[in-house]
Amino acid sequence: MSRVLITRAVEDAESLAAPLRAAGHEPVLVPLMERRPLPLELPDALFDWLLLTSPATVPLLPRRSLARRVAAVGSATAEAARQHGLVVDLVPHTYTGADLVEALHLRPGDRVLYPHAAHATASTREALDATGAEVVSVVVYDNRCPDDAAERLAAAMPVDIITLLSASAARRLAQLASDLGAARVVTIGPSTTAAAQSAGLTVFAEAKPHTVEGLVAAVLAATK
Repeated sequence: MSRVLITRAVEDAESLAAPLRAAGHEPVLVPLMERRPLPLELPDALFDWLLLTSPATVPLLPRRSLARRVAAVGSATAEAARQHGLVVDLVPHTYTGADLVEALHLRPGDRVLYPHAAHATASTREALDATGAEVVSVVVYDNRCPDDAAERLAAAMPVDIITLLSASAARRLAQLASDLGAARVVTIGPSTTAAAQSAGLTVFAEAKPHTVEGLVAAVLAATK
């Protein structure tokens, strides 16, 4: 049995903890992010596309039509959108923000609504800007580090595996942890991997596909 550190927000942790527990491992929850919803001011006019890059943004959107078409970065985001009453028109084959933008085939002048967290990875916005589309970027929640994160992280050590599902979690782990010991870092996708490596962390494995299910498979492979 391996001890697996889960750095997700509390409300998201069980979707990763449950399959790891079922596989005989011990999930150790130390959230490195918490969400604070922010007031929204959205135009009344319909956009051409609503771009959804995280399940967490969906429940914070108003329950009214915002765009003619909806694109979701992956299966979990698409399911969250459907539960919110949205019809999802596009899910890319590869679950990254940049791949989602490429799949849209945007033209200059297309209007895109892009709701996201504060401190979101810049790659999605950069890919949008490169298309020439008119992008309205809206921060729907603040992504904060819990006040007790450093204390809880120190108490959780040692662990065998550390899971990272966001660039912010990767940066905070590097800032707060003085010694990771022999723990293997497993990330959910390329933007998280890049942030982890930039922060000085060694990444043992990256999930493929870039989903929670892919992350579970990568963790199980890393524990063999």
